Order: sequence, then structure tokens, then C-alpha cells
Amino acid sequence: MLRIGLFLVLLSASLAPRGAGSQPPPGTLATSAPASAPASVPASAVQIVPPRGDDELLSLSPLLDPEVREVVSRALTQPALRGARLGLHAVSLTTGAVLLDKNSQLLLNPASNAKLATTAAALSLLGPEYRYHTLYASEGEVVGKQLRGNLYVQGRGDPTITTERLLAIVHELKLLGIEKIEGRIIVDDSYFDDQREPSGWEQEEGDRAYLAPTGALSLNHNTVTLYVRPGPVEGAPAQVVVDPPSDYVELENRVTTTRWETQLYMRSWERSGKNRVRLLGRIGTDQGPRRIYRRSADPGLHFGSALAGVLNAAGIKVSSAVRRGLMPDRARSLYIDRSPRLAEIVDDLNKWSNNFIAEQLIKTLGAEVGGKPGSFAHGLAAVHGFLEAEVGFAAGSYVFENGSGLNDVNRFTPEQLTRLLAYMYRHPEAGAEYVTSLGVAGAQGTIASRLRHTAAERRLRAKTGTLTGVSALSGYVVTAAGEAIAFSIMVNGISGRIRPILEVQDMIGEALALNGGASQMQENRLTLQRRSR
Repeated sequence: MLRIGLFLVLLSASLAPRGAGSQPPPGTLATSAPASAPASVPASAVQIVPPRGDDELLSLSPLLDPEVREVVSRALTQPALRGARLGLHAVSLTTGAVLLDKNSQLLLNPASNAKLATTAAALSLLGPEYRYHTLYASEGEVVGKQLRGNLYVQGRGDPTITTERLLAIVHELKLLGIEKIEGRIIVDDSYFDDQREPSGWEQEEGDRAYLAPTGALSLNHNTVTLYVRPGPVEGAPAQVVVDPPSDYVELENRVTTTRWETQLYMRSWERSGKNRVRLLGRIGTDQGPRRIYRRSADPGLHFGSALAGVLNAAGIKVSSAVRRGLMPDRARSLYIDRSPRLAEIVDDLNKWSNNFIAEQLIKTLGAEVGGKPGSFAHGLAAVHGFLEAEVGFAAGSYVFENGSGLNDVNRFTPEQLTRLLAYMYRHPEAGAEYVTSLGVAGAQGTIASRLRHTAAERRLRAKTGTLTGVSALSGYVVTAAGEAIAFSIMVNGISGRIRPILEVQDMIGEALALNGGASQMQENRLTLQRRSR
């Protein structure tokens, strides 16, 4: 009866897990690597040791049904795994018994499974009810319909502000009776330091939206959005709109309207304090609007310029000249914009694997735990402290160099991830929010299209992770017998397509979901056999 709460959470996402304490059962989730290696060793310097023999590859608990053991064994012999390094660990959250173990102490690149550590630390250290505050203030007064002074905007890292929120904020300012701002818009983004990109992002090239930089003032996940529509007639220039309108974005439109084919190319870069955007190609006359997203070069100036555009559009006249500065102590508050609860932010992050929000959380932890300005170094130190002091990781037994999992800078073992999952499952304050933030098999998030019409549908919650040559799936599954299991499956060194690796993960997840249900196993035998071919 102790875990009925989580069983219902995993089925309906509505109830919290319950447990007697916040620590895993003694001896069941031991730290997976020696503590002698320095904690700051880069991931690229970690030696990945291949398995030494078949006797070390797989350990199957007799607590699993024979059919489950058979399916898991078959899954691990699939041709897609040849030449790859696979680590697997599954543990019962009811008894603490290890159910599956295959190279569970092997340090592997977790890809976006690193976000499991980021979000666990954020929920634990900041609390599920934590909210970001963005302050709008002025040293001047509202006289008549004029604000006689500058409008200061002081950000504290809110990753959720969108164009729609900006419109609502401007409406609040208009309700104060303001129709003109005599001064400038001054953006104060000093709550974070000037390093906008974490370790690992230097391994990427380009201006894609998933590489959006961090910022104490951020808008639309620090991306620039272009809406492209065909012109009125063939041969006419395409109609391109920047959303939201902003003098910070300098657009060069070289897209023409054609009869048939649509091909669009976009490049953006920073120049003289502006975000230069060049759009090339063609768009068909019968095509609907296309949206293109690219990273913003300077989040603070982008935010301020967009705010100026929205203010002017709403009938509040303000100079479009935006500059960066500190809010003076004498400034008086005009409006405070509050973000959703951290629990809701984490839900969005984990279900859709948002890199930008993950790195914003790291810097927020840096500011809140280590002191402002928030930095990646202080934020990562906060997560290290949480993993070691609270979860029980040994210092130096893992590598955690960014919060998003992007590229080749992080290393965890499967056993460490199940230890973390077990700890958060029992967390008295943040456990429910953490569990329900993960994607739901066949229903929500990045696994919405996986495991549909199987025993694992809506019974398995997990975080995916994908990079070139890397695939990971870690989370929780409830068996047919009502037992909750934490599991982690990580594969590195994949030489072929990712899809067959996902099928291996799904085979294992489905098999675990069927444990303890003989009749269901019989009904699903053909499905499992088909997956293993």
C-alpha cells in the first residue's frame, strides 16, 4: 500500500508519491564509481571502458517473470546494438531490489537525461512554488499621462516571458494612465553574469533556436521569430514580419514569390549591437505562412527593443533607443510580473526537453544559492552539492558540466540516474512535481508517440535524450502487479539509425510494465516478439 500514491500518479498524473523517508533503502543503490577522480575532470578526459565479458553484460533478477527476462535478453541481442556501449539499470521502488543490471557502473554520455539532475536540484533547492519576478520601475513620476523618467526593467532570469505576456504587461502599464514615457527604456540584466553560453555549446555551430543564450531578461526563449508569406503575385518579394516588432532586428529580405516550390534559408549574426537577419529563397504562391526561429544574439537588448515596439503599438509613446544599465535604488515600482510556479516550468522543460530553460535554471541556482550575479560555475556547484550531499553521489564519480545535456560534456552511470530517480520519488516536497514532469508514454511530451497500445502506455514516464550516436531513456514504470520501478537505459557509440535503439528501449519498458501480469504477458507476447525481430 506504501506506493499506491505513485501508482496513481503514473496512471493519472494527479496524485503525489508517498514514502516514509527521503533516502533510498541502505545498500540498494550504491555509488557506482570510485571517488578518487577529480570532480572537475572534463567529460572528454573520462575513459569509457568497454564491457570485459558476457558474464558482466546482464544480470536479471528472479523477481522478474520468466517471460520478462526472456524479452529483455532478446532485446539486448538486437543487431542495432552491435558496436555500441549500453548501460542498463532497473530497481524496485517498493523493495529496493535491483531487477536489471547491465554495465550499470559505466560512465556514459546521458544527452538530455542530464536535465533529470538539473530539474531535481532546482525543485529541491528552490521549491516547487518558486516564482521569478520581473520588476518594472521608474525614478520619475506619472504626471498627467506622462511618465517623467526612464522605464527600468530588472530581470531575474524568468524563462517563460512571451510576446503574449509582454502585451499583458504593457496593458497593465497603460492602466496606470501612461501614454508617453519621456525617458528611455533601461534594461537591467545584471542578475546573471555576462557568460551567456555554457560549456559544450562551443561544439555547435550556427544560429539555431535550440542554442539560444541565457539572460536575466529573456523573451520567447531568447529567439527571433520571422513570419514569411508569399507576395500578392508571382515574382513579388515575400512578405516578412518580425515578431515581436523590434528595432534590434535588422532584416534583409531576399525571398521571392514563385509558382510552386518553397525553399527558405536564414542566417543571423550580431553586428554593431543589432541582430542582423538575412532571409533567402523562394515561397510558393499557394503556401501558408511559414515560421522560422533563430537565436537572439543579445537577450537584454532584444527584450528592451521588443518592449519599446509593443509599447508604441499599444499607444504609449517611447523612444526606441534602448540601453543597458542598473536600476537605481530610488526607482519606484510600477508593476511586478510573476512567472508560473517552478513546478509548471519544470514540467514544460522535461516534457519537451528545453535546453534554454535548463540553462536558465542553472544560472538561477547560481544566483539563489551562490549569490548574484548568477553564473554557470555557481549553478553547477549547487547541483553538485545537491547530488553529493542529498542524493549520495560520490565526488568525482560523475561529470556534470552543463544543465541541458547538449554535446559531449556530461557523464553519468545508469545506476546513478536510478539513484536520483529513487531519491526524487521519495522527496516529501517535490516528488509529485518531479514525477509528473516526465513525458508520458503514448500521451505527452517527447514519448507521446512511443509505446502506444502497449501495456506501458500511460504507465511509463520518462525523459528522453538524443545526440549523434547517443540515445537515453530514464524514468519510472508501474508494473501490472502495481510495483513502481525506476530505470535507466543509455546507449553510446551508435553507428546507425537511432530508431532501432528506441525500439530496444521500448521493448524493455513494455516488458517491465507487464511484470507480474501473466495474462497480460500472454496477450502481449506477439507484440513483444514482433518488436524483437
